[in-house]
Amino acid sequence: MEGSMIFNADVRVVFHGVEADLSDAKGKLRHASSVAMEYDRGLPRAQKAEFTDRDGFIHLTSMTGDVKSAELTYIITESNEALFERKKSIMTSLAEFTNLKFGTGSCEIFISE
Repeated sequence: MEGSMIFNADVRVVFHGVEADLSDAKGKLRHASSVAMEYDRGLPRAQKAEFTDRDGFIHLTSMTGDVKSAELTYIITESNEALFERKKSIMTSLAEFTNLKFGTGSCEIFISE
């Protein structure tokens, strides 16, 4: 792709859980790692590197977590600026949806180019 511009971003998504006594956890416990896995499953499969033969993708590079906190790290790569912006928007919108579903402050997203 000589002469083509490649757009890249590093994305860090942080999840905050709520611990609870396991004998009384129903409706109180929010497992940060479970929320993180649900976030990743919410990303469009066709946009993930392992499912595309294009030069543009979202790729999970690392994951850590436990009940109290979890973190997913991704890279976004795209040669089309509009598609690059769309991928960032998808990830941000999913973080907003995660906060609606699990409570404000459950998910934070940091994108750096």
